[in-house]
Amino acid sequence: MYQNYKIAVVIPTYNEEKLINSTIKDIPNFVDRIIVINDSSTDNTNIILAEIKKNNLTIINHKKNKGVGASIATGYKYSLKQNFDYTVVMAADGQMLATELAPMLNCIINNNLDYVKGNRFLKPWTLVSMPIIRIIGSIALNFMTKIATGYYHIGDPQSGYTIISLNTLKKLNLNKIYPQYGYPNDLLGKLSMINAKVKDFPISAIYNEERSDLKPIKIILPYTKLLIKIYKERRKQ
Repeated sequence: MYQNYKIAVVIPTYNEEKLINSTIKDIPNFVDRIIVINDSSTDNTNIILAEIKKNNLTIINHKKNKGVGASIATGYKYSLKQNFDYTVVMAADGQMLATELAPMLNCIINNNLDYVKGNRFLKPWTLVSMPIIRIIGSIALNFMTKIATGYYHIGDPQSGYTIISLNTLKKLNLNKIYPQYGYPNDLLGKLSMINAKVKDFPISAIYNEERSDLKPIKIILPYTKLLIKIYKERRKQ
């Protein structure tokens, strides 16, 4: 527990045999439940997960690959059923510092917020290791997401280091979360439609040997369509 609140950490996982073990081991002891969603990995991720001995570890296996957004939705549903007060999402590839979790929890708890989202651009000196194509893509998607969601004070929409409150989870239709990589933008749109209180929190950008398989030219059209849809839905309210 953290400040008498039950904490769950959701880790969407696909082919992360190199770093999933260290990612789980780095998570602070105050976390009550670690929920790993193995999204039908084709490498040795499932073998490594089976060998990890932690009493607070829950592994949920998708029989078919559903996407990172769908994996997070699965984790959210589990956390919701167990009534965890706050649910954290962290990547499986070691790109998010577990030491920043407690300060992020302080932010959402002390400010009575609904959702806290990591922002790597608030620590610009950590971006030296971030691939330039990611920086350019994040800036472009940041601009479009601000317009689509109305959260003009929120930056770095693609960051997946987040915390959501139990009451906020209860208000969301988790079956309609965008299943693929556009889920952070989609979720911000859904949060804006329930007037959720959202705040950025400065986090570090960590990039080691892991590299994104996403090609900017391939995601421009899908992301644009998604953001237009979010904008239209918000405007209908």
